[in-house]
Amino acid sequence: MKRILCIVMLLAVLTTGCSLLAKPTPTATPTLLPTNTPVPTDTPIPTDTPTPTASPTATLTPSPTATNTATPTITPSPTPKGFYNSANGGFSFISPTSWKIDKEESSWVQMVDQRSGIFFLAVSSLSGEEQTMEALLEDLKAGFFAGTTVTVLEEGEIALADGAIASKIDLEAESADYTLDSRVVYIHLGSRDYLFIVYGLTGMLNTQSSVLDDVFGSMRVYRPQIYGLNPNETLYLSGGEPDPMELDPALSPASAVSYIGYLFSGLVRINPQLQTVPDLAESWTISPDGTVYTFKLRDGLKFSNGDPLTAQDVKDSWERTTDPKLKSTTAKTYLGDIVGVKEKIAGDADEISGVKVIDDLTLEVTIDGPKPYFLAKIAYPTGYVYDVEQANGSDDNWMFNPNSSGPYVVKEHIEREAFVFERNENFYTLPPVKYVVFLASSGVSRLSLYKDGVIDLVYLGGEDALQARKADDPLHSQLQTVTSLCTDMVQMNNTLPPFDDPNVRLAFARAVDRDGFVETLTQNVDIPALSILPPAMPGFSPDNVIAGFDAAAAKEALAASQYAGNLPEVVLTASGYGDSNRDDVNALVKMWQDNLGVKVKVVYVDPTNLTEAAREQNAHMVVYGWCADYPDPENFLDILYHTGSDFNVGNYTNPAVDALLEQARTEVDPAARIQLYQQAEAMLLGDVAVIPLANGVTDVLVSPRLIGYIQPPMHSSFILWISLDENYMP
Repeated sequence: MKRILCIVMLLAVLTTGCSLLAKPTPTATPTLLPTNTPVPTDTPIPTDTPTPTASPTATLTPSPTATNTATPTITPSPTPKGFYNSANGGFSFISPTSWKIDKEESSWVQMVDQRSGIFFLAVSSLSGEEQTMEALLEDLKAGFFAGTTVTVLEEGEIALADGAIASKIDLEAESADYTLDSRVVYIHLGSRDYLFIVYGLTGMLNTQSSVLDDVFGSMRVYRPQIYGLNPNETLYLSGGEPDPMELDPALSPASAVSYIGYLFSGLVRINPQLQTVPDLAESWTISPDGTVYTFKLRDGLKFSNGDPLTAQDVKDSWERTTDPKLKSTTAKTYLGDIVGVKEKIAGDADEISGVKVIDDLTLEVTIDGPKPYFLAKIAYPTGYVYDVEQANGSDDNWMFNPNSSGPYVVKEHIEREAFVFERNENFYTLPPVKYVVFLASSGVSRLSLYKDGVIDLVYLGGEDALQARKADDPLHSQLQTVTSLCTDMVQMNNTLPPFDDPNVRLAFARAVDRDGFVETLTQNVDIPALSILPPAMPGFSPDNVIAGFDAAAAKEALAASQYAGNLPEVVLTASGYGDSNRDDVNALVKMWQDNLGVKVKVVYVDPTNLTEAAREQNAHMVVYGWCADYPDPENFLDILYHTGSDFNVGNYTNPAVDALLEQARTEVDPAARIQLYQQAEAMLLGDVAVIPLANGVTDVLVSPRLIGYIQPPMHSSFILWISLDENYMP
C-alpha cells in the first residue's frame, strides 16, 4: 500500500477518541482532537534538497527606502505573522494569527483555531509515485473519515504559491451525530507527498472561504533541507534502525562500512584498495620471527570529548571485548591470534598476557605465530578502540551516542527515521565530508530516492541492476560493478547421519542446479559458484571446483550410500522466524525433492545471531553466506571449516583439513602459503563439506557529486577517501 495510506491512518489516530466517532459539542469551538494527541511513530523522512535561503512567500516584497544618496537601499521585510516553515517537511504557509500549533514533528504539524473551530493538518512524507485523488479519497474514507458518510462537494485544482497546482477535494462527512466540512489538498513533488487537511463543523467551507484561500495561496512546497544541514557538506545514504549490539565494537557482527566504522577506529584500517593502512597507529614494527608487533600511536590522539586516547585505551578495549561475561561471538576469531586471548575468553586468565602497554604511545602485541593476515584481522570492528568506562557505565544505550574514537560522532538519532553523523573535530584527521545522514527508506524504493537526488549511493539488484548495466540506460555512466568477495553456500555437517556418508553429501550437492538457482533468485545478476573462494580472492584457483549439477548422478550417489532406501529425516537450518518463506530456501528444497525424491525439513533460527544459533541447532545443512572481512583465504577457509571455529556453522570436521589450515597460518613464504590454502580448498570440495551456490556481484549507482568513490569487492570503509563536489548540479 502506498505511503499515503500510512498518512491517513496516522491522521485517523490523531483524531481518535473524541473525534469523528464522538458527538462534537455544538459550539463554535468543537473538541475534535484530544489534547494529548500521540506523536506519530513512523515520522516521514525528509529529503536532501535545501530550503530556499529566503523564506518562500513568507516575506513581503521589500520596498526601496528614500535616502539622500542617488542609490536606493532595500529594507528587508519582517517575517509575516503566522508564518510557518517546515524545513524538514518541505512546506511553508502563512496562517491566521488565531491558528495555534497544537502538535508538530519534523515533517508534520497540527494547528487549531479555537475561535472558529477549524482544525488543520499538514503532512509531508516520502512516496515513490504520485497518488490519484480517487485512491486518496478511498484511503481517507477508510481512515480519517471512518464511521461517516462522505459526500464530495467539489473536486478540482487549487493554485498554491509560485503557481504550483495541487489537487483539491471539498467534502462533507456525516454521521448520525454531526456533520463536518473538510478540504483536502494534495500535491506530489519529487519523491514526496504533501497532504493538507482542514476541517470543522458544517458550513465552515463557506464562512471561512477567504481565510482558506489566503492560507493555501501562501502555501509553498519544496524539496526539504534535511535537519538544517548544508547539502554541499552532507553525504546522504540509506540505512536502517541499528540494533544496540551492532554499535558495540565488542559484540558487533557488522563490517567497517556500516555505522560502527564511522564512530570507532582501530590501530589500522583497510582502505578501498584493500590495503591495510595506519589508523590510530602511526606505524608499527614486526620482530624477525613475525610474532611481536610494536605499534606506535599517533601523538595527540583524543576521544571525541577531548580526553586523551592512549595505548592503555587500546588494551582496555581488547580486555573488555574478550571478557567471558560479555560472550562476544567475534572476539576469538579476530583477536584470538594474540597470546592470552583464548585463555581470557575461557575464563582461565584475568588479562591478555600478549598485550603490553610500554608507554602512552607504544603498545606491544605478541601473537602465537607469524601470521601475515594479523594486521588485517584487527582492522575488523572487534579490534576497535572505545571508551571502556562509558561502555561499562549505567547507560545501556551508550553506543547510540558514544565517546567516539572514529572520524564521526552522533549528531542526532531519530528512531526509525535517520542517523545523523557529524565530523569528529578531535579525530587525528578531519574527514573531507562534514556530515553523513543515513535515512530509513520505508515505503519508498531506494532507487527512487537516488533518482530524485535524495541519497547519493544505492545498491541495485535484479531487474534494476540489469537495466543499469545497459549502455543506453540514463544511469549507466553512474554504475560501478564488481564481483564481490562473497559466496552464498550450504554448509554440510559430516558428523551427523546420514551426512556422515560422503555419497549422501555428494548426492545433495549434485542435485543443485546453480544456474537455475542464480537465474531464479537474482535474475543472473550474481554468478554461479563452484568453489568456496570467490574469484577476486587471493588464492582462488579455477581448478578447484565441486562436481556440477547432474540429477542422474545425484540419484546414483544416493543409491550408493549406506542409507539407500532408508534415509533419515534431513534438516536444513536457515536464518528467519517461524513464518519465514525464503525464496532461496524454497528453491533448494524443491531441487532436492525433484532431483533426489527426498523431503527436507526447514528450521528457521534467530537471524540476529545466525552463527551461534546454527551451531547450537546442529542440523545436517545450513544456508549461509560469507563475505570477506579481509582479503586473505584464511578468512574463508580457516574461519569457516577449522574444527571448533566459532563460524564453522556446519560443524564440519576433518583432521587432514585442520592440519593444512594450521600449517598455512604460520607459513611465511607467500607462494607456499597460497598453495596450502588451495590444497585445503580442494580437499574440502572433494569431501563435499559445502555446496557453493553463488558469488555476489555488486552493482552500485554513485552520484557524480561523490569524488573518489571506488566500489571495492569487500565491505571496507570509504568515508576517509571521498569528498563532495560542491559545484555539481543535478
